[in-house]
Amino acid sequence: MEFDSYIDFYNHLKTMPFNDIILGVKDEIVANTLYISLGSSKIVRMDNTSYAIGYTYNLVLSVPEVDSPLVRMLSNCVQDGLNMVDWSESSHMYNYQGFVYLPVGKSGEPW
Repeated sequence: MEFDSYIDFYNHLKTMPFNDIILGVKDEIVANTLYISLGSSKIVRMDNTSYAIGYTYNLVLSVPEVDSPLVRMLSNCVQDGLNMVDWSESSHMYNYQGFVYLPVGKSGEPW
């Protein structure tokens, strides 16, 4: 799925039944929560000027059941689907990871 900006992506995520969507990390992992972190930026350079034209965001989803419907929902809007990273013994949850590239759009960035 393609998005015009971070805000468009975030508004799409808000339609899904996550318990929380966190930009960054948290000390404890909470069920059905999506954690978003900035992965890298795409920069165009010309002469002595450079412009960020987009960003890649890393996504980590923590769910208590391996077949949670949130996994399917989020898989449809990230670039290469979600990959199961591990089962956490401390939180007793499955962790899925993926990424999405979002251009710098007219409706702003998360910061």
